[in-house]
Amino acid sequence: MASSTSQNRPLSINQILRQNPRDQLYVEPLKWTHEHLRHLEISFVEPKELHAFDPVHRESKLWDTINFTSSDELLSQDVRLKAVEDFLKKADNKLSFEDDLYLFFHKKQQKLDCTFSVEPGDDIPLAAFLDYMTIVTKREGTVEPRLKSQSTNTSIEISKMKSVLKLKKITPENPLYDPFVAAILIALAQAQQRATASSRPHGKGKEVVGPEDLKPLATEERKYDVRLLVTFQKDATCILYKSVISSTFLAKFNDLDYAPPTSTPMRIELSDIPFKPRISLHRRIFNELFPERQGTGGDSDERSSNSEASPTDETSGSSESKFAVIGGTVANESTSGSSESQFAVIGGTVADESA
Repeated sequence: MASSTSQNRPLSINQILRQNPRDQLYVEPLKWTHEHLRHLEISFVEPKELHAFDPVHRESKLWDTINFTSSDELLSQDVRLKAVEDFLKKADNKLSFEDDLYLFFHKKQQKLDCTFSVEPGDDIPLAAFLDYMTIVTKREGTVEPRLKSQSTNTSIEISKMKSVLKLKKITPENPLYDPFVAAILIALAQAQQRATASSRPHGKGKEVVGPEDLKPLATEERKYDVRLLVTFQKDATCILYKSVISSTFLAKFNDLDYAPPTSTPMRIELSDIPFKPRISLHRRIFNELFPERQGTGGDSDERSSNSEASPTDETSGSSESKFAVIGGTVANESTSGSSESQFAVIGGTVADESA
C-alpha cells in the first residue's frame, strides 16, 4: 500500500501495521498524524496562493447576517455551521443535510463529527462541512484524563501533563493540513461507493452494505469526487478541500489484506473562499461545494453581478498579512471519556509538497 515501505509492491494495511508496531497507527481518525498520511500515500497539495488572512481575528461579516442573542454566541461553532447550512439551503432548498457520516475500516466504523449534504431523492452524499473548533474540542476529548475520586493532587497533575503531551503529539502544526480532513474525505467517498453498491441488483433491499458487496467495485476503477468546507473561528475566509478518490484506494479499507497492484496516492487540493464580497458569498460557497449543481439554485447573489466589485464591500480594512491559519483557541467543551477507540486506520501524508 505504501510505496515508501516497499520498493516492489504497495503494502496492505495489515502489512503496514505489522511492519510498524511502535508507531501506534491503530487509532481513531482524530489521532491520525502525518505519519498515518505518509503510509496511506495521502498528501495535501500546497496552494499557489491564498487570500489575505486577518491575524487578529476581527469579527467576520459572515456572521453579521445572523441575529445573535449575545456576543458569546458568535464563538459557537454550532452557530457558524448553521450559517453555512442556511446559505446552502437558500441557494438550493432541495438539498437535505445529515450528520451521521461514518468512516468504515473493514467491519468496523467510526462516526465523524461533520454535516454533509445528500442528493435530493437518494442517499448519495455530495459534500460535507464542519467548523475547525469541532476538531479541536473532539481531539481534546480523546486524551482527557480519567481521574478517580480518590486521586491525589500529584496524580492529577501528572495525568494532566500526560494529556497535554498526548494532545501535542496528535495536533498538527498547521491546521490547514489536519489529517482529520483526509478521514472525512475518505468517508464521503466510501458513502458514495456504498450508495452505488446498494443500488445494484445484489445490494437491493439490504439495509447494510458489507465488505463483500464492495469487492466487485474495487476492480472498476471508479473515481469519487469529494469536497469539504471548513470554517474557522472569526476568520475572514473558509477553506475548501477537494479530492478525487479511486475505488482501488478505498479497497484497502474494505479488505485489510488487500495490497493494490500499483501505487494509489490520494491528493487533497485546498483553496480559500473569502467572505467578501458578501453579496456573492451564497453563490460562491454553493458553486464550490456543488459544481455539478450550478444553475439549480442561485438567489440574491444573482441580483447584481456588478456588486462583486463594490468598493465599500471590498475595502473595509482587510489585512495584507500572509495567510497562516490559527485553528482557534481550545474550548473547554472536551468530550469525556472518548479515549482509546479500537477503531484505527493508517493514512495520511506529508503536507509540504508544492503545486
